[in-house]
Amino acid sequence: MKRSSYLWSGEEDWPVAVGHDGEGKPVPKDMSVEPNAAYSLHCTPTDMAKFVNFLLQQPQGDPLRLRSDLYTEMFTPQIAVNNSISWQKDWPKSEIQLSEQVFWGLGWGLVKEPAGFSFWHWGDRDVTKVFVAAYPEKKRGVVMMGNSREAAKIWKDILDLAMGEEHPGLEWVRDNLGL
Repeated sequence: MKRSSYLWSGEEDWPVAVGHDGEGKPVPKDMSVEPNAAYSLHCTPTDMAKFVNFLLQQPQGDPLRLRSDLYTEMFTPQIAVNNSISWQKDWPKSEIQLSEQVFWGLGWGLVKEPAGFSFWHWGDRDVTKVFVAAYPEKKRGVVMMGNSREAAKIWKDILDLAMGEEHPGLEWVRDNLGL
Protein backbone atom coordinates (compact mmCIF):
# COMPACT_ATOMS: atom_id res chain seq x y z
CA MET A 1 0.00 0.00 0.00
CA LYS A 2 2.43 2.60 -1.26
CA ARG A 3 -0.18 5.31 -1.79
CA SER A 4 -1.94 5.20 1.56
CA SER A 5 -1.43 7.28 4.67
CA TYR A 6 -3.32 8.47 7.74
CA LEU A 7 -1.80 11.90 7.22
CA TRP A 8 -1.65 13.34 3.73
CA SER A 9 0.61 16.37 3.53
CA GLY A 10 -0.14 17.23 -0.08
CA GLU A 11 3.56 16.93 -0.89
CA GLU A 12 3.17 13.38 -2.18
CA ASP A 13 3.04 13.03 -5.94
CA TRP A 14 -0.29 11.18 -5.85
CA PRO A 15 -3.20 11.70 -8.19
CA VAL A 16 -5.89 12.98 -5.83
CA ALA A 17 -9.49 13.40 -6.92
CA VAL A 18 -11.21 16.66 -6.14
CA GLY A 19 -14.47 16.26 -4.22
CA HIS A 20 -17.73 17.73 -5.52
CA ASP A 21 -20.78 19.00 -3.67
CA GLY A 22 -24.41 18.08 -4.46
CA GLU A 23 -24.46 20.60 -7.31
CA GLY A 24 -21.29 19.20 -8.87
CA LYS A 25 -19.09 22.10 -7.76
CA PRO A 26 -15.49 21.32 -6.69
CA VAL A 27 -14.74 21.38 -2.96
CA PRO A 28 -11.20 21.94 -1.59
CA LYS A 29 -9.42 18.85 -0.25
CA ASP A 30 -10.00 18.26 3.46
CA MET A 31 -6.47 18.14 4.82
CA SER A 32 -6.25 16.36 8.18
CA VAL A 33 -3.59 17.98 10.35
CA GLU A 34 -3.48 15.02 12.74
CA PRO A 35 -3.73 11.32 11.88
CA ASN A 36 -6.88 9.65 13.17
CA ALA A 37 -7.61 5.97 12.65
CA ALA A 38 -11.36 6.69 12.55
CA TYR A 39 -11.34 8.96 9.52
CA SER A 40 -8.05 10.21 8.13
CA LEU A 41 -6.95 7.33 5.88
CA HIS A 42 -6.05 8.59 2.41
CA CYS A 43 -5.95 5.60 0.09
CA THR A 44 -6.23 4.72 -3.57
CA PRO A 45 -8.78 2.15 -4.78
CA THR A 46 -5.85 -0.01 -5.90
CA ASP A 47 -4.22 0.03 -2.46
CA MET A 48 -7.52 -0.78 -0.73
CA ALA A 49 -8.16 -3.60 -3.20
CA LYS A 50 -4.69 -5.00 -2.43
CA PHE A 51 -5.48 -4.94 1.29
CA VAL A 52 -8.85 -6.64 0.81
CA ASN A 53 -7.25 -9.25 -1.45
CA PHE A 54 -4.60 -9.88 1.21
CA LEU A 55 -7.38 -10.52 3.74
CA LEU A 56 -9.20 -12.80 1.31
CA GLN A 57 -6.16 -14.85 0.30
CA GLN A 58 -4.08 -15.12 3.49
CA PRO A 59 -1.31 -16.97 1.60
CA GLN A 60 0.53 -19.68 3.50
CA GLY A 61 4.15 -18.80 4.21
CA ASP A 62 3.62 -15.05 3.78
CA PRO A 63 5.46 -13.35 6.69
CA LEU A 64 2.73 -10.68 6.82
CA ARG A 65 -0.07 -13.23 7.02
CA LEU A 66 -2.28 -12.84 10.07
CA ARG A 67 -2.14 -15.64 12.61
CA SER A 68 -5.27 -17.75 12.22
CA ASP A 69 -6.50 -16.90 15.73
CA LEU A 70 -6.19 -13.15 14.99
CA TYR A 71 -7.92 -13.55 11.63
CA THR A 72 -10.73 -15.48 13.28
CA GLU A 73 -11.11 -12.89 16.03
CA MET A 74 -11.14 -10.01 13.53
CA PHE A 75 -14.01 -11.59 11.64
CA THR A 76 -16.02 -12.88 14.62
CA PRO A 77 -19.17 -10.89 15.40
CA GLN A 78 -18.51 -8.86 18.54
CA ILE A 79 -21.83 -6.97 18.72
CA ALA A 80 -24.95 -6.64 16.59
CA VAL A 81 -25.36 -3.29 14.86
CA ASN A 82 -28.34 -1.24 15.90
CA ASN A 83 -30.42 1.61 14.58
CA SER A 84 -29.37 4.15 17.24
CA ILE A 85 -26.50 6.14 15.74
CA SER A 86 -25.02 8.92 17.90
CA TRP A 87 -25.04 11.57 15.17
CA GLN A 88 -28.70 11.04 14.27
CA LYS A 89 -31.21 13.67 15.37
CA ASP A 90 -33.27 11.21 17.43
CA TRP A 91 -30.33 9.73 19.34
CA PRO A 92 -30.45 7.96 21.67
CA LYS A 93 -33.53 6.07 20.63
CA SER A 94 -35.75 4.85 23.44
CA GLU A 95 -36.09 1.47 21.73
CA ILE A 96 -33.06 0.09 19.94
CA GLN A 97 -33.41 -2.54 17.23
CA LEU A 98 -30.49 -4.97 16.93
CA SER A 99 -29.80 -6.59 13.58
CA GLU A 100 -29.93 -10.36 13.36
CA GLN A 101 -27.65 -10.40 10.32
CA VAL A 102 -25.30 -7.37 10.51
CA PHE A 103 -22.60 -7.14 13.20
CA TRP A 104 -19.42 -5.32 14.12
CA GLY A 105 -16.23 -7.35 14.13
CA LEU A 106 -12.84 -5.85 14.92
CA GLY A 107 -12.46 -3.00 12.44
CA TRP A 108 -14.99 -4.41 10.00
CA GLY A 109 -18.73 -4.73 9.64
CA LEU A 110 -19.80 -8.35 9.22
CA VAL A 111 -22.82 -9.95 7.58
CA LYS A 112 -23.90 -13.49 8.41
CA GLU A 113 -24.58 -15.22 5.11
CA PRO A 114 -26.09 -18.68 4.58
CA ALA A 115 -22.71 -19.95 3.31
CA GLY A 116 -20.48 -18.07 5.77
CA PHE A 117 -19.99 -14.33 6.13
CA SER A 118 -18.98 -11.20 4.30
CA PHE A 119 -17.09 -8.22 5.65
CA TRP A 120 -17.54 -4.56 4.80
CA HIS A 121 -16.50 -1.04 5.69
CA TRP A 122 -17.45 2.45 4.62
CA GLY A 123 -16.06 5.95 4.74
CA ASP A 124 -17.79 9.29 4.46
CA ARG A 125 -15.84 12.56 4.43
CA ASP A 126 -18.69 14.71 3.11
CA VAL A 127 -17.59 14.94 -0.55
CA THR A 128 -15.74 11.63 -0.69
CA LYS A 129 -17.44 8.29 -0.11
CA VAL A 130 -16.09 4.73 0.15
CA PHE A 131 -17.70 1.31 0.49
CA VAL A 132 -15.81 -1.99 0.55
CA ALA A 133 -17.40 -5.44 0.65
CA ALA A 134 -15.74 -8.85 0.44
CA TYR A 135 -16.83 -12.47 0.57
CA PRO A 136 -14.09 -14.76 1.94
CA GLU A 137 -15.86 -17.99 0.92
CA LYS A 138 -16.03 -16.77 -2.68
CA LYS A 139 -12.63 -14.98 -2.60
CA ARG A 140 -14.30 -11.91 -4.13
CA GLY A 141 -14.58 -8.30 -3.13
CA VAL A 142 -15.37 -4.85 -4.43
CA VAL A 143 -13.96 -1.41 -3.56
CA MET A 144 -16.03 1.65 -4.49
CA MET A 145 -14.68 5.17 -4.05
CA GLY A 146 -16.38 8.34 -5.20
CA ASN A 147 -15.53 12.02 -5.15
CA SER A 148 -19.05 13.40 -4.80
CA ARG A 149 -21.67 13.78 -2.09
CA GLU A 150 -23.88 11.78 -4.45
CA ALA A 151 -21.49 8.82 -4.90
CA ALA A 152 -23.32 6.52 -2.48
CA LYS A 153 -26.43 6.61 -4.67
CA ILE A 154 -24.85 4.17 -7.15
CA TRP A 155 -23.23 1.76 -4.67
CA LYS A 156 -26.14 -0.68 -4.66
CA ASP A 157 -26.17 -0.97 -8.46
CA ILE A 158 -22.39 -1.49 -8.60
CA LEU A 159 -22.45 -4.03 -5.77
CA ASP A 160 -25.33 -5.92 -7.40
CA LEU A 161 -23.41 -6.06 -10.70
CA ALA A 162 -20.07 -6.97 -9.14
CA MET A 163 -21.28 -9.50 -6.61
CA GLY A 164 -24.66 -10.56 -7.97
CA GLU A 165 -26.49 -10.25 -4.67
CA GLU A 166 -27.90 -7.91 -2.04
CA HIS A 167 -25.62 -6.77 0.77
CA PRO A 168 -27.26 -6.12 4.17
CA GLY A 169 -24.23 -4.10 5.36
CA LEU A 170 -24.78 -1.61 2.55
CA GLU A 171 -28.47 -1.45 3.39
CA TRP A 172 -27.61 -0.71 7.04
CA VAL A 173 -25.23 2.09 5.99
CA ARG A 174 -27.82 3.59 3.64
CA ASP A 175 -30.70 3.30 6.11
CA ASN A 176 -28.89 4.46 9.24
CA LEU A 177 -26.36 6.93 7.90
CA GLY A 178 -28.53 8.62 5.33
CA LEU A 179 -26.22 7.80 2.41
